[in-house]
Amino acid sequence: MFLPLHLLGFFLMVGSGAGVGMTLYWQKRESWRQIRCFVNFLEYLLLAIRYQAVPGEELLYQASLRPEFAVLHLQACDTFAQIPPPSGLTESAKAELTRGLAQLAEVPHEAACRTLEQLLALCRGYETEASRMASQARVLYPKLGFCLGLMAAIFFA
Repeated sequence: MFLPLHLLGFFLMVGSGAGVGMTLYWQKRESWRQIRCFVNFLEYLLLAIRYQAVPGEELLYQASLRPEFAVLHLQACDTFAQIPPPSGLTESAKAELTRGLAQLAEVPHEAACRTLEQLLALCRGYETEASRMASQARVLYPKLGFCLGLMAAIFFA
């Protein structure tokens, strides 16, 4: 009677460990997805500002209607300064993004394009790093969680 319960507990602990590993991987992946979406948004802004004569508020409204930018929650933003930066960035990068986006409404056309190119370069660096971290996490975290669950099951056996 006790052997099947021990086996059940063993498999539950191992499965829980693997599940925790997968959850940690999904967090890294979601961080990368947010940064990637923000890079796409900045590219959209750069192309629209460079090749269309659309006012900033109208451009922000058009972007908020696009489903690929839904992750950014642009519906609540009236100005570029209100756009929240992705959560996977450092505090200094978030501050630089916020400053750069706030400048877009105040500077002339060419300066806005230069500012967006600088912000894109910054975000692409973080995107590359987040992509690398998510790839490593996909390989490492589920296995690590499985091993920790296995160790916990052996410890409690």
